[in-house]
Amino acid sequence: MTFRFVSFRWLVLRWLAFRWLVPLAAGLLALLLVPGALAGPDFCDSFESCRANFQAAARNLVPQPDGVNLETLEIPSRLPRGNLPIDLLLIPATGHATNLVIISSGIHGAEAYAGSTLQTRFLREMLAKVDRNQTTFLLIHMINPYGAITGRRVTENNVDLNRNFSSGGALYKNISPGYAAIQDFLNPKYPAQYGFFNLTKFYGNAAQHLSANSIKTLRTAILKGQYELPKGIYYGGQSLEPAARLLTRHIVKAFKGKNYDRMLVVDLHTGYGEKGLMHVMPNPLVGSPLVIERTRLVMNATLGGYRLEDVVGDSDFYQTSGDFSSFVAETGMSTGMPSVPLLLEFGTLDSQKIFGSLQSLYRVIQENRLHWHGADNLDSKAQIEHDFREMFLPSDSIWRNQVLSQFDEHFPGFLARFQKADH
Repeated sequence: MTFRFVSFRWLVLRWLAFRWLVPLAAGLLALLLVPGALAGPDFCDSFESCRANFQAAARNLVPQPDGVNLETLEIPSRLPRGNLPIDLLLIPATGHATNLVIISSGIHGAEAYAGSTLQTRFLREMLAKVDRNQTTFLLIHMINPYGAITGRRVTENNVDLNRNFSSGGALYKNISPGYAAIQDFLNPKYPAQYGFFNLTKFYGNAAQHLSANSIKTLRTAILKGQYELPKGIYYGGQSLEPAARLLTRHIVKAFKGKNYDRMLVVDLHTGYGEKGLMHVMPNPLVGSPLVIERTRLVMNATLGGYRLEDVVGDSDFYQTSGDFSSFVAETGMSTGMPSVPLLLEFGTLDSQKIFGSLQSLYRVIQENRLHWHGADNLDSKAQIEHDFREMFLPSDSIWRNQVLSQFDEHFPGFLARFQKADH
């Protein structure tokens, strides 16, 4: 579907409602209907607090599994604090291991806080109830520590790690004509500004692009990843990032000599999709036809009818390149092992719709612009940083309760069905 005209007045009115009326109404509703809404559920909100909670949960597992190993990888950094840690927690099966489950968080640093909270929740409240006789768990905590510390999605080199994983160099030679055609719109080269006039200018430019292209075409061009502009948004790099290089070695090590029958890779995200809803997105499967078919059988059994977003066909979602879960699954499938890559995404801005999608894009552009060119004043800087953080970790207690309740409701079932799936 191609949009020929988008009303400028409509965009402005939607912004006013989104910016002021909707949050006010949601806050009043929370106070009336949700006990404890002012306090909200216990989400960690910094790199230090998230890591402390995760490590404490790992060390206090009851009963303490035999052979559990908490290992730290050190990532080189130019930050004053020096090398940055990625924690890996290996929890071996109690019997003969035939299943491997990998749960990762924080590949986009600004999304790390919610993902870490769910990993810690899994350790504290779910693991003791899970059948571990034949299943080994590997939890990878905050894959992008630089982003988690600074509040950015990307690495210290401005690389989107979830568009950086590759077993060869072909990925980094990809050219995106659609991205190049609108790069000036996506990457302004002057100080960031905040306020009504800046936003109306953005919507005016966006309306021009929407008049010539469908929203699906624009999403694909922008979000799939680009490998030409190091200071641009959604930059995938020119080689493996240090974190990707180290993790690649450890993933290979996790498989070596283990002879698992199947693998489930769960990568935790926030931001895209309907606000408060857990979206399950599969990534493309790469392998022999037989292994792909066996993997599909395991995937369908694992989800048990839960809605699977279509990231390839005519839907409101998008497909990326160089993503972590696909890389891990492809590595597993190359050994003949059915390997299911799943991305669990908890929506925050209704970005599957046109207005929410534009809001999401605006905040990403503003944050990147702020990083490279600064802001026109301190108030603009503070507002841009606040809106960017809210896009990945809303302070809205209703949203936080929805995230926890859906994870609690569905994730144990995914694991149980995965363990029993025929292939």
